[in-house]
Amino acid sequence: MKAAYIVLAGLCAVTLRADLETSVTVDFAVPQEVVSQCGILEGRDADDAKYTPLISGTEWARNFSSYNSRVQKMLDLGCTVMVRLDDFPRRNGGLMPYENWALWESFVLDQAQTWGTNVVYDVWNEPNLSMFWPGTDAQYYEAYRRAHTVIKNELGSSAKVSGPSAHRWYTTYIEDFLDYCVGEGLTVEVLQWHELNERDDDIPSIQSHLEYARTHWKDDPAYASLGIRQIVLGETVGNDRTYLPGSTLGYFHYAEQGGSDGACSSCWNSDCENGSISGLLNGPNGDPRAVWWTFKSYADGVAGRVESTTLDERVVPLGSRQVAGSPGTAQVLLGYFEFGSTPDRADVTLTLNNLDSVTGFEANGAVCIQVETIPDTGSSSLLEPVYVGEATVDLTGGSAAVLLPDLGLEEVAVLTLSPAESTFRLHVTDPDPAAFSFAWPSTTGEFFNIHRSTNLAEGFPPPPLDENHPAAAGDETEYSDTRPPPGSAAFYRVAKTSGAIFEDGFESGVLDPQKWTTETTLEGRVRVSDEYPGTGRFGVLLDDEVYGSIKSIAALITAPLDLTAIPTPTLSFQWKDFSDNADPEDGVFISTDDGATWQQLFSFNDGPSEYTWKDIPLDAYAAESAVRIKFQFYDNYPIPSDGFGIDSIFVAPSATRISWPILPAP
Repeated sequence: MKAAYIVLAGLCAVTLRADLETSVTVDFAVPQEVVSQCGILEGRDADDAKYTPLISGTEWARNFSSYNSRVQKMLDLGCTVMVRLDDFPRRNGGLMPYENWALWESFVLDQAQTWGTNVVYDVWNEPNLSMFWPGTDAQYYEAYRRAHTVIKNELGSSAKVSGPSAHRWYTTYIEDFLDYCVGEGLTVEVLQWHELNERDDDIPSIQSHLEYARTHWKDDPAYASLGIRQIVLGETVGNDRTYLPGSTLGYFHYAEQGGSDGACSSCWNSDCENGSISGLLNGPNGDPRAVWWTFKSYADGVAGRVESTTLDERVVPLGSRQVAGSPGTAQVLLGYFEFGSTPDRADVTLTLNNLDSVTGFEANGAVCIQVETIPDTGSSSLLEPVYVGEATVDLTGGSAAVLLPDLGLEEVAVLTLSPAESTFRLHVTDPDPAAFSFAWPSTTGEFFNIHRSTNLAEGFPPPPLDENHPAAAGDETEYSDTRPPPGSAAFYRVAKTSGAIFEDGFESGVLDPQKWTTETTLEGRVRVSDEYPGTGRFGVLLDDEVYGSIKSIAALITAPLDLTAIPTPTLSFQWKDFSDNADPEDGVFISTDDGATWQQLFSFNDGPSEYTWKDIPLDAYAAESAVRIKFQFYDNYPIPSDGFGIDSIFVAPSATRISWPILPAP
């Protein structure tokens, strides 16, 4: 297959002049079940608008127990939080636990009573370093044992305790700690150490460390009594790599490859306390740095992760079959980081396989590839990624190869992929008319997002100039835009969209906290599952978790929806009835007062035994700017004896039928 050449920043022609030539492959037909590795250590003081774009729903956070407001904010955002108990000295006159065991146990009890089973208890930070633990290993073991005993006695066996939180991978140190816990009958629900790589910069070794821990400890019967449920990297990204995009993506890549159950990016010096999200922002609540954009691009694609491989461990790919906030697109991130003797630039051949398994792409169609870069700007701000250019590449059997020359060291390339026929860009320079007008081929019933930029090098900033613009009658749509200042030019990008203001096929395998909340009573259960999907690999199941006489509610509720944004709003979804007993509480409901009261739109009674599409006109609510929609179950048995399956939910200008493809199991 002949490679298509995409020219990156600063290159006037295709000139292969980099010292490193390598290749990567992304297979869009092989999904990967991963959790986000872009958690945060001690950094939640910035505005929500600068933090929530980094949240994909599976992040971890790690905070001192004394930072109650930070802990609660992270819990509210849906993160898994590790509460650090090593701020005991600062709250007790500098005493260490072994200097007053009774005071230590009282402190741990207070934390257990404050947070219950909502958090993971991280007994001590980096006890293998004398600057954090001047005592002996035996004294640390005793501190862990006492904390473990207090927590379990207060909260029961479901409480999670974490250790040993070593400052780097030390096989012997970690195993000695685990052997002690086995001998004392203690559990370590979350096995944790740190990967700061400050000595040898060996980021790729993270993968082998995680694989060793899983094979030799988590899955070894000799350590079964520890009850290890998760393996987490409590801190990643060393001080010398804090602001480097390429290295940051390297940490994310190798943590995912090793099967990490979560990670927290470290903070250094004033960045731990100054409201900069651990240094991702340039000062307290400041402008984003390049690493913020790396975190955001990563979070945008983590839910749709697919298999990605590389021939050179310094060039790391992360592919995704879906991108948050950009329906109908796929994504590839490429990072290049320093490890050993590393050339300044790399030529990367990227092979895209089975792109036609992503909705909207055709096996022998074409793909539009937009290239942006996140350069290494150090501690300086980067207001947005640098727009480089676009290319249209033909697909053969759903696959294509492209060459990205001259990728800079510590740079990240962000490739956004969309079906070529659904997007185009044009440049308007006529300085005379009061408005710029242009037209494009279209079909009645289609919708488009229209973007405008006056400086193409700065890209197309969100949000769109016009969102969900309807196609005109006939085969062409014309658009007029009040022109920029006299004498200037304008760049426009038109991209086809579904027109939906809300859509979810649950293919990430988890509920998106930006789209959904749940409501349950007693034994009610709401879960994303691959057991009974309508289309694709995942759907939502509503049922009662336990067989019995007690009836429970299980409800899935949308975020507020602005129905004024589209004409003739319509709710479309797939649903299936698992022989559920008829009840007036079963069905679809709508609220215009943030859930205070609900009106039934549709009853689930006597429903279909196979998935069936349902369309519900919402014209009566078209003037409402903040409605919530609820899918609700009420009964007493789990699926398949009771319950409902829900999938492929849309709120769009008309009945919507988009089916996510059924993919092979990973």
